[in-house]
Amino acid sequence: MKRFLERYSYDCVKLLLDQVAIAIFGLVLALASGMAKNNVLQIVTSVCSVIFYLFLVYTVMWSVGARDRIAIDLGKIRKSYLTPVKMWLLANSINLLLAILVMLGMLLSDIKAFGSIGGVSSVIALLIEGMYSGLMTLDFIGGVPLNSLWPTYFIITLPALAVEFVAYVLGVKNIHFTNM
Repeated sequence: MKRFLERYSYDCVKLLLDQVAIAIFGLVLALASGMAKNNVLQIVTSVCSVIFYLFLVYTVMWSVGARDRIAIDLGKIRKSYLTPVKMWLLANSINLLLAILVMLGMLLSDIKAFGSIGGVSSVIALLIEGMYSGLMTLDFIGGVPLNSLWPTYFIITLPALAVEFVAYVLGVKNIHFTNM
């Protein structure tokens, strides 16, 4: 684990900082479109924020895969497709912790402490996952906003996992989708 952290901690921090930067961008767009009371604009800006975030994830993970390809070719490391999953767990550890706290808060809302922790955690999650906030606040399922359903806090981390895995594999195989 120490070797993994030495090799990939910078990239995991970069993924987290990219998330926070895009979260602020997405949150501002969601607030502006929400103030305009334009749901279509809110959905479009949120989807574009998510796509921009996933593009940044792609570029970071592709470069990690390309760097690992060189080390694999030189025999310094073994090829492991668990690397992007581990990096996703490390970079999204705050998101997953908040999702667990939101889940506990909603499932154990009878206990005042858990209800409070869940409420605070959902607000923090919406702030650091701001690129999804435009989608999370809209009423999609029977008039219930997605931010009031605890599984969505886990689900919104999965696109990053998929992109990280695909980008890493493409980087290891030296397959380009962009020139960046």
